[in-house]
Amino acid sequence: MIQAIAILYWLLFLQNSDSYYVPYLLIGICSSIALYSNKTKRQVFHRDWEQITIIICSSVFSLMICAANYALFMNLNLPDRAGKIFIALYKAFTIFGVLFGGFLAFWNLLNCLVEHFKGFYWKKIPNKQGGGYLCTFYIINLYNKLVFLIYV
Repeated sequence: MIQAIAILYWLLFLQNSDSYYVPYLLIGICSSIALYSNKTKRQVFHRDWEQITIIICSSVFSLMICAANYALFMNLNLPDRAGKIFIALYKAFTIFGVLFGGFLAFWNLLNCLVEHFKGFYWKKIPNKQGGGYLCTFYIINLYNKLVFLIYV
């Protein structure tokens, strides 16, 4: 439940961003579906390097979105009578909330993709496990190309 609220907060805060909102909305919808898929399955244990890779990629994606929307954090409409300490705490909470929501959105999405495409190969390879990462990053690349084609 906390994850769904954090992803919703991430989506609502990015609604006023300078860029197009559709990619954020697609990621939010897909990550909500992935969250449901991850929660309804039994606990999935990935190998250590898989989990570390998912955490690093989720952190980097979340940081990129926060850096791209830096102006939203600095131009918050707060009343003048609010003290400087309150404004600083509110900005810090907002940045943390968006970072956390973005991390959870991408973490759930990548976790679901790795789980569903584990063992997926382009041709049949006998008795070999793994291979979900190549397909996962291929799908992310296709998503980026699709978004680029929509807006160009």
